[in-house]
Amino acid sequence: MLMFFYVIQFAVAILLILVVMFQKTEGGTNLVSTNTYNSFFSPKSMVANPLTRITIILGFLFFVNSIVIGAIHINKRSSDEALLQQIQRLQDAKTAPAINEEAEKVGKEVSIPLGNK
Repeated sequence: MLMFFYVIQFAVAILLILVVMFQKTEGGTNLVSTNTYNSFFSPKSMVANPLTRITIILGFLFFVNSIVIGAIHINKRSSDEALLQQIQRLQDAKTAPAINEEAEKVGKEVSIPLGNK
């Protein structure tokens, strides 16, 4: 499932780059002048250009898909950590009796008699 979102992210990124490259520049980059400022933020100019609408939609899809991928990674990481903790508990449960048995064997073998016979 994660691979599906990666493919979508890659496709949206490529399309976004292409759409931005095909857009025409609207003259200078001076946003301080009143005409440029008004035409840039007017809803009429935003709707009129289909490439601008496509850019906005692709940007939104890129943003949402990024959040979804991040959420999946957080869930996967937490489930992986829970699985690792469960494996560690199982390993501890299996090795604990073996350690106790080894300690008892060593204790019996190394025991020193206290009295002379």
